[in-house]
Amino acid sequence: MTYGFFSAHIVDGLYMKNHPLFSRDADKMLAKLSQLPLVHQPGTKWHYSVATDVLGALVERVSGQSLGEFFQTNIFKPLGMVDTSFHVSDAQLPRFASSYDGFGNLVEWFELSPYRMPSRFQSGGGGLVSTATDYFYFCQMLLNGGTLNGERLLKDETVEAITRNQLPDGVWTYGVYGFGLGVQVQMQDWGTKAHLGQYGWDGAASTHFWISPDDELIFIALSQRQPFSKELKETLTPLVYESLHS
Repeated sequence: MTYGFFSAHIVDGLYMKNHPLFSRDADKMLAKLSQLPLVHQPGTKWHYSVATDVLGALVERVSGQSLGEFFQTNIFKPLGMVDTSFHVSDAQLPRFASSYDGFGNLVEWFELSPYRMPSRFQSGGGGLVSTATDYFYFCQMLLNGGTLNGERLLKDETVEAITRNQLPDGVWTYGVYGFGLGVQVQMQDWGTKAHLGQYGWDGAASTHFWISPDDELIFIALSQRQPFSKELKETLTPLVYESLHS
């Protein structure tokens, strides 16, 4: 599968004619997606795609809940993530950030954001709003091997599978990385740029997290910049790692 937005394959063009993510719900998304060809044969390439959105649809079908309800019951409430949701309430609005481009120009004003609509599509691949504190709780659970404050969300072996490279031999993410179950995995030690075993992912508005298990370290940087940029992460990460040895 693909995303349509981030590459220029002929299949991307087919996505953009009637994009699966521009749907009311997961069932409509899957109906559109089922009519589209694959970009590559499965197992031959890693390609950034709507794969996680499909997993979100699977969670809804298996659980019988909406994705937001499932997340709230099984993740957010047990971890105390009180500000994480697909929707920004009136009470939360004063703390909701607008997004900007790299020159400081407004891209999306917080009061007119689609995140203000309770009925918006609950996407498995993106679309949650959160805070650094809430995101830290989630990351700390992963670093702890699936537990936080006495609550176990995942088995140790599940976290190990999430954070281990799962790609076939010769297949790489962006040519140099491994990929676990939803996270990019660092396969070499790059000194202050990245440590072996570091894993994480980035968000569309230039939000970033990574975890280095060997260093017992969590990094979260939540800029609100569009289009996506790695500048903040690439600037701060060496400073963080250098501080470990200063």
